[in-house]
Amino acid sequence: MKRDYSLFIKDILEAIKKIEEFVGNMNFDEFVRDDKTASAVIRKLEIIR
Repeated sequence: MKRDYSLFIKDILEAIKKIEEFVGNMNFDEFVRDDKTASAVIRKLEIIR
């Protein structure tokens, strides 16, 4: 059974929200030094893609 497109959109929006939570007030230098956060963001970007 095919998944409804609205569920894909829901997943994308949730991934965006999580990315915003993960990076919060971090600047770029803090982000690239934080492997856990970078890995989590990459995973969420995979969902969006």
